Amino acid sequence: MTKRLALVAAAVACWSTVAGATSLGLPQGLPDIYSQFIYVDYVYDGGSSSGTLTATGTARQVDLPPTSDIWGGLSSFALSVRVSDTGAVLGGADEDLKIEGHLDLNGDMVVDPGEPVGTLLTGRVTQFGFPEGTPQQIQANPLEFVFAVTGGQMADLYGGIGSVGAVTLWQSGFGGSLTSSFNNALIPGYAFGIGVSDTYAVVPEPITALVAVPIGLLFRLAQRRFRAPHA
Repeated sequence: MTKRLALVAAAVACWSTVAGATSLGLPQGLPDIYSQFIYVDYVYDGGSSSGTLTATGTARQVDLPPTSDIWGGLSSFALSVRVSDTGAVLGGADEDLKIEGHLDLNGDMVVDPGEPVGTLLTGRVTQFGFPEGTPQQIQANPLEFVFAVTGGQMADLYGGIGSVGAVTLWQSGFGGSLTSSFNNALIPGYAFGIGVSDTYAVVPEPITALVAVPIGLLFRLAQRRFRAPHA
């Protein structure tokens, strides 16, 4: 087996990776867009027994594998969803989730022909999950959002329009209740957060996920050098 084929085989082996303890128990697949410096703001409205959660930050990397950076002044992660105080998703829009930037496949920090740039992925949030238990358990686990893919230049890599993806959002500031407002500001009063997230394809069967990804792109990315995974 050539080195290139070995790297593609490694991609297949990684496809069924499952994240740590989560509220919804979602099988984590690839691609996986990593975002950081996410400011989470949940505003509760007691009159309607519901709240609106927004999360905004910087899209940083994509794991296929290998890992490619996301650059550009438009590099961003944005999520907005309205939920009841029991966690039910209320309403929904085609851009509840929107990730933008330049997917730098060869690491030269230049937009080359064929590299995705602009809106990379959009989705409609359909389900929300949150941790329960002791304060330590709540802090150690993420908020989760299931979404239906609605568009973006990476939509086909996530299985196409209508396919299922998920976001795990860590260090959100969530304290265990949706009946009070919260945020994760690093400095009180400033909209700069400490959250990090993974936006990944939900793939029950590894083989099904592989079919959804263009084989040519897997071979192309297999030629790129590996980078150290994010923390």
